[in-house]
Amino acid sequence: MFRSFNSFTKCFYVVSTLFYTFNATVSAAGEFYREDFDEGYNAGFLAGQNGWKSTRIHVSPVIVDEGESVSLRSLKYGPDHQVELPNQLFDLDSDDVIILEMVVNGDIESNYGLFFGIGKNVPREPTAYFGISHKGVHVRGATYSGSKSFGVNVSGEPLTTGNDRVRLRSEWDLQTGLAQVWVQNLTKGDDSFEQVYFDAEQTQKTADIGDTSNASEWSEVYLRMSGSTDCSIESICAYVKGAQVDDPVVSEETVVHTEKIGKPSLFPLSEEQKAHLVQVVDAWRFPYDSEKKLLLIPKPKAKFKTNFITTPMHSIRWSLEYAVTLMDSGDEAYRQRALDIIDVVLQYQNTDPTDRHYGLWPDFLEISMEDMQRVDGNTADFLGIALIGIRFVHGDRIPDALKERIDVAIKHAAVSVMHRDITVTYTNPAMMSLVVTLVAGDAYDMKDVKAYGLAKAKKILDYTVDQGSFTEYNSPNYLTVVINALQRVRSYVRDPRALKIVDQLYYMAWKHAAVRFHPPTRQWSGPNSRSYQELLPEGYQAMIDSGLSGQFKPTTDLSSFQAGFEHRLFSEIPESLHSYFTILDEPREVVERFEKSAYDWMPDVIGTTWLTPEYSIGTVNRGDMWEQRRNLQVFWGNSEDPAYLRTRFMKDDYDFSSVNFFSAQEKNRVLAALNFSTNGGDRHLFQDAIRSGRFDAKSLRLRFELGGSANEAEVKLPDSVNEPVVVKANGMYLRLQSPFAKLQSYEAHWETGSDGKVTWLDLVLYDGPKQSFSLAEINVAALGFSFAITNQFEDLSTMTTRAKLQDGRLYLSEDQLLLSIPVVPNPKEAQQASVHFIEDK
Repeated sequence: MFRSFNSFTKCFYVVSTLFYTFNATVSAAGEFYREDFDEGYNAGFLAGQNGWKSTRIHVSPVIVDEGESVSLRSLKYGPDHQVELPNQLFDLDSDDVIILEMVVNGDIESNYGLFFGIGKNVPREPTAYFGISHKGVHVRGATYSGSKSFGVNVSGEPLTTGNDRVRLRSEWDLQTGLAQVWVQNLTKGDDSFEQVYFDAEQTQKTADIGDTSNASEWSEVYLRMSGSTDCSIESICAYVKGAQVDDPVVSEETVVHTEKIGKPSLFPLSEEQKAHLVQVVDAWRFPYDSEKKLLLIPKPKAKFKTNFITTPMHSIRWSLEYAVTLMDSGDEAYRQRALDIIDVVLQYQNTDPTDRHYGLWPDFLEISMEDMQRVDGNTADFLGIALIGIRFVHGDRIPDALKERIDVAIKHAAVSVMHRDITVTYTNPAMMSLVVTLVAGDAYDMKDVKAYGLAKAKKILDYTVDQGSFTEYNSPNYLTVVINALQRVRSYVRDPRALKIVDQLYYMAWKHAAVRFHPPTRQWSGPNSRSYQELLPEGYQAMIDSGLSGQFKPTTDLSSFQAGFEHRLFSEIPESLHSYFTILDEPREVVERFEKSAYDWMPDVIGTTWLTPEYSIGTVNRGDMWEQRRNLQVFWGNSEDPAYLRTRFMKDDYDFSSVNFFSAQEKNRVLAALNFSTNGGDRHLFQDAIRSGRFDAKSLRLRFELGGSANEAEVKLPDSVNEPVVVKANGMYLRLQSPFAKLQSYEAHWETGSDGKVTWLDLVLYDGPKQSFSLAEINVAALGFSFAITNQFEDLSTMTTRAKLQDGRLYLSEDQLLLSIPVVPNPKEAQQASVHFIEDK
């Protein structure tokens, strides 16, 4: 018997965000586990994400292949890599037939191994285990030592030739103890599976997998990778053959329970608010094409197959968002324009439940989903929410025929969201999935969808509490998205069970922002996991002001992103948090765990923020130097003219993601260190991964960027690179010192400059002709520095930062602050695990 936590009849298999259904023999299967490494693993490596933990020290990073499909790649680090996902909600019996599948990329001639299995929590001894290596396809039964394997040929042809993309399917009959394997070469265009044989004569189709009587004890998922870097796993999926469960069916005819759905708190809008929205529409940032009845994006960044297209194209999503504002404006002419847009947008939703893009929309009118390099699975959430906002706020202003089409589209989107089942670590889409599934579940009596939404909400809450914070921690841009998604649930959903969970998350999100808000400068203090700006935009400040006063205050920037929908997201800040946004009479320290490590040997991710009436300074103890990070961030000055400092690591004038950041903080003082990853990204964490640790550069430098009212800072460079630098800016003194900065034999030095908007102070590791760097061949690539801020110059006189290089590690100290890191480039997860914040014995 099989009990699934996903109520699906059809099993969807995610491969590079493409959904596949199988033939009739398995189409009724009940899926109990799936991982699509395209989604939810954007932090750069597997460890600690989605509940995965390692049974050994080795873990696998996320990479992007040449075709831009995200997958897991093994490392040249140790003999093998084994990870497990404990406490999965599945329950098996000894008479089940299990199907395990995975899609891999790799060269059959390479020395690698990729294996996937389920079983008991016994290291290296999962019960059902299969995979591929340079020696062929392997089936492993009751214990690791009892493996069964066969040769490299299938019907006389190698499994792969070159870096082929291959789908492997294994079937485990727990009652008979026999297993079969099939292979499908996707690169060669195989449209069906081919049987794998377990003997040279190709007559033996089954392998003995031994005793499976303990299947009821199987509760873990395993993934094992070994060997070279020339292989990767795109997706894994497990299900039970023939398990019959109910699948949500989208009917064209249904009763709509509008009485169960609420509205945003400001509705109905006042005439003044409607007039303001008319002004917003008139100032809209993209032009409306009356012929195509969509917005025209002048310079989109769309990916078509393998080439970027930057010619003007018509946006599907932004046009529907625009239609929401048109309807909200109350203008009759704009209402008709909105209805025209909705009519067009509905035509482009994929409504075929057997298709891999079911429930989704393309990004642009000009590019079909089949031709897109990567289809955005979030479109079911984004457009589903927009349609919900139109249908349940303006239903009486929509023709019945169009209204019925909107109802059907929302239901398709809800089922798509449920089938996708986005991981809770992917915070924002996970939050948005609650809106679509909970509203659709109530409005259309979709009981399975509603149950899914409730379970998802509880899962998000449990995960967030367990981690200590949100995945995209303290992000002005993304935490507001979380708050907005939760506010949408609070606006539309009336089920007390859902609201009880969502209200807890809502309070946690606002508190997460409140404790780091700096009232004197009205800035969102660091550290930030992701930020698109340095100073807090006016729209975000308007959101906070509205939340404090209980009175909606629209942004004055009519063309801003927020202007068109902020009225729908008006939400009051919990009263117990008001003082954090308004008063700071004395210094306050905030220390919070942002992410719980999955391993005893890797430190948790911890954020520290020191706030005083004069300034705020925030750091994270470990991270990377991706452009959206704000690992060390300082604000000072006043709310009218704030100043800021941030740290960046630049490769050829752009942030370099393959550099790691580590720090320790005590009030206004910071001790920090940087080193390099051999498997990191270039401009992005993983979408443009550097291959084998090799990259070209003409400049590598750590930058301290001063902006806002600090853009005319007084900077005096020292005579020696290791001497302190003191910067005077906007009434404050900033002290920097680097006792160690080295990239092989190159001599580091300080530089300063300005472009009129910002001033910078650079610690330069290399500057010269473009050359190729191979991190695997470099034995020293690291730097350390200390930082302090004060309004009393005398406070800096006692500071002394020391450095020592010993046994391949850099040891730094500044009074009571201690920090040490490896100076040799290594894989990112090894670097992140090797930082020490106490003195080594």
